[in-house]
Amino acid sequence: MTEYQFQVSNHPRAGEQPATEAAAASWQTLYTGTVATPAEARVAADQLAEWFRHVRVFRGKEIGRLWYAVSDGRQR
Repeated sequence: MTEYQFQVSNHPRAGEQPATEAAAASWQTLYTGTVATPAEARVAADQLAEWFRHVRVFRGKEIGRLWYAVSDGRQR
């Protein structure tokens, strides 16, 4: 199993780079822990995107590199 961190935001500009200060501050961590497979992590992110405008997922013990993201229903 691999460690993942799921973060969400409903700020309209949270998915943009460079992010505004308000957009950067809008991210909330919902879960940090293990997920059985990468496919299950993607499914979880896609399901969260039904409730939140932006979802981003980081993978690995050293959280910091973006692994998967969904913004306004579009996968990236």
